[in-house]
Amino acid sequence: MSADYADLLTNVTLRTRRSRGSVARSILAPMVGVVGFLAMWQFLVWVFDIQQFELPTPTEILRHLWSDPSFYFENARATLWEALLGFVLGLVSALIGATIMAHNRFIEQAVLPVAVLVQVTPIIAYAPAVVIWLHFGIK
Repeated sequence: MSADYADLLTNVTLRTRRSRGSVARSILAPMVGVVGFLAMWQFLVWVFDIQQFELPTPTEILRHLWSDPSFYFENARATLWEALLGFVLGLVSALIGATIMAHNRFIEQAVLPVAVLVQVTPIIAYAPAVVIWLHFGIK
């Protein structure tokens, strides 16, 4: 057996061991982090005697989730419907706007600065104005 072949086998073996360890670490580390965070949260709420309405413990949150799951399913259904509707309306309007901009250079040059401005502005800056204009609800 040549030295090059032996080196190749050694490298493959090391990579296999390393990949197994990295897979276990990539699964175990996030689990330890999440469980540790939740345990620390639970402990600190208990130690500092924080009221439930200020910061509920993870166990209280889970207890409430299991006590009335239909409440969460109904609200999740409404939220998903509104999100889907918003996505479809945004997609259709973006495709129409992009098609118009792609076919007319003047409109592209006129609209592009406004589009960039809207994209770089955090949504929290103009979301309250949109809510005031359209009110709450499906609009």
